[in-house]
Amino acid sequence: IREVTRGSMNPNQYFSGHWAPFAAFKFTPGDRPLESIDVGDTAGELKIVSGPGETPFAFRWCPPGSFRMGSPEAEIDRLRNEEQVTVNLSWGFWMAETETTHRQWEVVMGDNPGLFKAFGSEEGPVENVNWNEAVKCATRLSEEWKKRGLIDDGWEVRLPTEAEWEYA
Repeated sequence: IREVTRGSMNPNQYFSGHWAPFAAFKFTPGDRPLESIDVGDTAGELKIVSGPGETPFAFRWCPPGSFRMGSPEAEIDRLRNEEQVTVNLSWGFWMAETETTHRQWEVVMGDNPGLFKAFGSEEGPVENVNWNEAVKCATRLSEEWKKRGLIDDGWEVRLPTEAEWEYA
């Protein structure tokens, strides 16, 4: 599975496979000191937040750090635009532990576009959603959690960036 960043695809394109974890908490600095934000203590720390209908959403803490992103020159089928670069992530973030499930999607969006739910569990990854729908789902979840006081105004639920996806 490869996370796709905005602008690198047609937003109306549908995925036949699974959608990458749709939710990552992102800290937006604003006027608040870092100490007031719920950050993790160690890499991989688990945080479970109840979504609508008490559906659990599990996240893992990804602390600030640096890594090499891209493909080595000797990699087979490497594209010219996959040069390696050093990426510095100055803020940590919470990344969804799994792809968004059928159940999670349904409780947030009220429907289920997935074609494969009938063949498996509600806990399987939802598919057949496009970029805009995934963004809408993350935005709705942010709004719900803010109303319930589960996340502060300095946090949002959103799709991970390509760098966050590779780092996690």
